[in-house]
Amino acid sequence: MGQPHSQSEGILLVNSIIHGTVHQEELRQFQIGSVRMGSEAGNLGYAGHGHWRAFKERNKDRLDAGVPVTQAPCRKEWSLHLAFPQMCDLVHEQMDEAGVLEDLEEPVWMNLAGDIVSSEAELFGEKVSQRLKHPKHVLFVDEVGNNTNMKDDGRVGGERLLKGRRETGEVTAATSVACFTVLGFTAATQEPVMCATMFAASEMTQEHQLGINTWAPMAEGDDSIRGRLALMR
Repeated sequence: MGQPHSQSEGILLVNSIIHGTVHQEELRQFQIGSVRMGSEAGNLGYAGHGHWRAFKERNKDRLDAGVPVTQAPCRKEWSLHLAFPQMCDLVHEQMDEAGVLEDLEEPVWMNLAGDIVSSEAELFGEKVSQRLKHPKHVLFVDEVGNNTNMKDDGRVGGERLLKGRRETGEVTAATSVACFTVLGFTAATQEPVMCATMFAASEMTQEHQLGINTWAPMAEGDDSIRGRLALMR
């Protein structure tokens, strides 16, 4: 999971799998009989670029080539099949300790909506021995990071702008670097709860430390943050 391979890495992987097996001997015999390779060839019994192309062609319905996306090492280390059961067990223990779970008399099958079902055609996942008793007390958090610097941003959705012929379509964009993180909190009832935004800054003004009430009415003649805070007081 999450382990793409380049052509050279893929060929090395294939050769490491068949090394010393009957499949390597079959490949050696095929290369001697069909490809007419000499018995003294240094690459006899080893898959090459042609085998890699044939492998991709045979599995083109399941595999394709793409541009790699860089990830931090900590994310790659945790994106393992073994880590998912551990994470689920830890979450389950915390939910059980918080008292938001209720034991069932016996394990049951459920569908994707959380309803108990009896037929295999409707079930989703493994049998469930507990159900969520207080879904509104269970919160899920989604993290999104970004930067206010828009200098290298591309066109939104490939949008094209109308401009004069032989003119450059210049637009105004923020160029100050200010990294921020947005946390979206959603209850297990699928209802939104709140959104928290964190900015990376060396210092913060009093207004930023107190927070901004986006529902406060605008101060007459002053649409600044200070004006809003003055009205709130």
